[in-house]
Amino acid sequence: MELKRYFLDSQELISYAGFQYLFLVFISVTFVSYATLEKQLNLGISINSAVIFIISSTYTMYNGQKYQDAWEEFYEALCSMPWYTWSRKNQEFYYTIILGARKNTQVVMLNNVSINYDLLLKVWKYAYSILNFVYRTHNK
Repeated sequence: MELKRYFLDSQELISYAGFQYLFLVFISVTFVSYATLEKQLNLGISINSAVIFIISSTYTMYNGQKYQDAWEEFYEALCSMPWYTWSRKNQEFYYTIILGARKNTQVVMLNNVSINYDLLLKVWKYAYSILNFVYRTHNK
């Protein structure tokens, strides 16, 4: 029971980690929105917002991928242990641990979006599209 509670607590902590990304994106969007409302949106503000967005998304998603890779290495190390030479009590404990570790653990945002390199590529594609749109409309 203690082990199950530990896994549930760690899962809540992992889900909370995605909040930092949302917070930094909120700061960027607020900055651009305020500049737009004040009619002071220029290329410098757009570049600063893009830099904040790119740095925050890269940092957060790199850490999410790093955590996912560490969890996979942990599971592989568990699978390669010589459990068959252990006592019966230790084998039962090992079985409990490996059942809990079998599921691939990821840093999750909004309960269904995994934060990793795949999301980083998607975000960069959208950010590039938006910045390209802003640049092209600004130059007309």
